Formats: sequence, structure tokens, C-alpha cells
Amino acid sequence: METQESVSFEAQFDPIDVWFEVRAYPDEEGLSVYFTDITERKQREQDPERFQNLLNQTERVAEVGGWEIDAETESVFWTEYLFDLLGVEYDREPPLDEALDVYHEEDRPIVEQAVDEAIESVEPFDVELRYWKTDTELRWLRVQGMPITDEAGGVVTIRGSAQDITERKDREQTPNALLSAFQSFIEAASEDELLTVILEELESVFGYEITSIRLHDAGTGTLPPMRYSRKAQEKIPDPPSFDDDGNIVGRCFSHRTRP
Repeated sequence: METQESVSFEAQFDPIDVWFEVRAYPDEEGLSVYFTDITERKQREQDPERFQNLLNQTERVAEVGGWEIDAETESVFWTEYLFDLLGVEYDREPPLDEALDVYHEEDRPIVEQAVDEAIESVEPFDVELRYWKTDTELRWLRVQGMPITDEAGGVVTIRGSAQDITERKDREQTPNALLSAFQSFIEAASEDELLTVILEELESVFGYEITSIRLHDAGTGTLPPMRYSRKAQEKIPDPPSFDDDGNIVGRCFSHRTRP
């Protein structure tokens, strides 16, 4: 009032859930206040935010991230969840070359070719590839893409989704890996080769990196180490021999072989 300056602000009247724009014009004789109902405009402004929140929650529930590539500039857009899914820590989307670096070096050409062919043929694609969640964790990703065209039929963007399918791939691959392992056991030409194959398959099929193989010596009543994996040797350079009934290893052996 003292400065005679007008003010304007927006406020929500909770009892009737209505938004007003309030304008106040002071003068020497008093104050004039005008209220304008802006409820519809506020609802329109809030709808995109609500939609974005819904999209973010839906992505996390479905464990699917979204992405977009500009066909001309090769600029990249990722949805919020895709950053978490890929384990990428950026303030914003990385350049296309860096975005493709998350894929296994042998699989990166697959997605590059899929994108190029989609731009050329205007056809969608659906590929499965390996990606690095961390420097040591390799996982599987299903990537789907759909070309978006302009009025002339040229591809302007490619939009798609990415979903982690590691668990499904593990389920699919384990039976085949077991069959391959059994075939390797059968084909082993000697006891030494068989022990080597067993260690290799334990690691490749089940992911066991620290393993040992012990064969029962009935004459001495012991379970001497016959073969250790490399990491097991690093942990225990001089592995001990166990009695066949004097410790937990022996008791497990006795339990398994009891008639």
C-alpha cells in the first residue's frame, strides 16, 4: 500500500478446489482486488506432470525403460528409469557413442545395425543383447525400437524400450549348458581331463569360481584334494586333506554314501 505497486499471485481455494489469479491494485483511495478463475489452466499444467509421474512409476513396476534417438542429430533421450536400469550415472543423456558403450563389445554391432536398418527400412526391430551393469556384472537386455516418420515418410526419430531379461536368459540357457556339460563329461578321455572339465563346467554353468574336487581314498580313510579352481588356490594355496568322518566335510561324505 505504501509503495502503491500492484501485486499478482495465484492461490488455491481448498474448500471448493478452485484456483484463482489474484490481482491487487492499491491507490490513494484504497485497494482494488480482482479474482480470476484459472482452475482449467492449472489442471492443464498439472496433467503433464501427473502423466510423467505415472510413466515413471509404471516403468519401475514393469522394469522397462524408454529411449529415443534423433535420426538426424543422433541426440539421445532416456526416461528416468533407463538410467537406473543400465546403471549409468549421468546428469543427462550421454552422446550416442557413449550410450552404446554399455553393451558388450561383441553385441554393440547388433544394436547399431538394428538402428541403421530401422532408419533405412522404416521397420521396427527387436533384439536381445548383453550389457555391462557394472564393470564386472554382465546382464541381458531386450531392446525394441519403432521408427517414427514425418509426413514425407522419412524417419525422424526412433523410439523404443529396454527391458532386463537376465533371469529369463538364465532359465533358457541352463538346461542347454547342463546337456553340454554332461556331453563333455562323457567325452573326457582320462580322469585328469574329467576333473578339469568338471571344474570348468561348475564355473560356466553355475558361476562357482571357488571349487574343489576330492576323491575318497578308502585305504587311508581320507578325502584328499584332487583338483582346485584357480581362485580356490588363491584363497587356500595348500589345501588340507580331510578324514572321511572326522569333520564337517567327512560327515557330509559319510551321510551321502551311507547305504
